Amino acid sequence: MAVAALAACTHQAPPVDRPSAPVPVLSPMSGPAPGLVSLPWRQSSMDSTGRHLLVELPGGACRRATGAQVDTGPAQLTVTIWGVASSDCPTTGVGVSTIVGVDLPEPLGSRRLVHGAT
Repeated sequence: MAVAALAACTHQAPPVDRPSAPVPVLSPMSGPAPGLVSLPWRQSSMDSTGRHLLVELPGGACRRATGAQVDTGPAQLTVTIWGVASSDCPTTGVGVSTIVGVDLPEPLGSRRLVHGAT
């Protein structure tokens, strides 16, 4: 029973190919542009090559992603989603979410996927 509970806690999104509906792919960025903030996100899925990540942005219409910064290292890939958010946008996943794509410069492999600064 405890093993089943532990397995549920370590669940990662299964690898999937690109969805049939078009998903916007964010442009690569090397840092924030004036007026942009780091947006909260959670992993939705990863394609079978480990190079195309789909992320979910909670908050729907009150957040708009404009680009993604991916910093690579030997043990982890850090992804920061930059964009704009209204001042009254909830910080938790309330309401509708938006799915966007992030192309990674190299396969994730066995490295950890880390959320950039928020």
